[in-house]
Amino acid sequence: NNGNNIRRLLERVEMLEAKELERLKQRDGEVKEWLTECGATVTLNYELDRVTICHDTKPAPEVIQKLKSNAFNWSPFHKVWMRKITPQAISQTRRAFPAVTVSQEQF
Repeated sequence: NNGNNIRRLLERVEMLEAKELERLKQRDGEVKEWLTECGATVTLNYELDRVTICHDTKPAPEVIQKLKSNAFNWSPFHKVWMRKITPQAISQTRRAFPAVTVSQEQF
């Protein structure tokens, strides 16, 4: 049990270090974003620690339902759909927007 806790914490530390490195890269102007076939822009925003999905206009009700069913939430303040950056969030993004190519190495 202690060995599992140690492994879990070491993995968590590695994940947080990778996020911090990406946040610093983004601050230097290296932004990771992708356009989807439906006109949305997907961005890994490490400053907010969120995957953000921005549409030019209000998306169709089917798209909104797909976003909600994949755990994305509307942020009235930022005016984007967002979700915390996790491996699951990247997977959900791939599923919701097939044209997006997000790899685990970029996380």
